[in-house]
Amino acid sequence: MGMLLKRIDEKVCVTCHSWQGERKTVEKLYGVPSTMVFTVLNAGLCNRDPTTPIVRPVRKNCAHWSQWESAAVTA
Repeated sequence: MGMLLKRIDEKVCVTCHSWQGERKTVEKLYGVPSTMVFTVLNAGLCNRDPTTPIVRPVRKNCAHWSQWESAAVTA
């Protein structure tokens, strides 16, 4: 299992409102203010369609991406 560290404005699952994997914002990285999101998961539950949520690997280029609110507050 690998670790992922992504910018909050990068349109990937870990920064999306619909993705329900465990993640957290990183306030400082090497002592410098940061706008990153961190996860150790390779997959998480995607709720973009609440009637049929599915487990998805973390990926790029989803046409349904919308920014995760917790990351937006940090920006």
